[in-house]
Amino acid sequence: DPKDKGIAIGKNGKTIELVRLIAKRHHQIDHVIIT
Repeated sequence: DPKDKGIAIGKNGKTIELVRLIAKRHHQIDHVIIT
């Protein structure tokens, strides 16, 4: 659902940036894909 993607990404991409930071810090994950 496009609305759910918007919530996951967050305003100005702040939520997804936080997710990327935490994923990289704790699990060495470089890419996060929202489908």
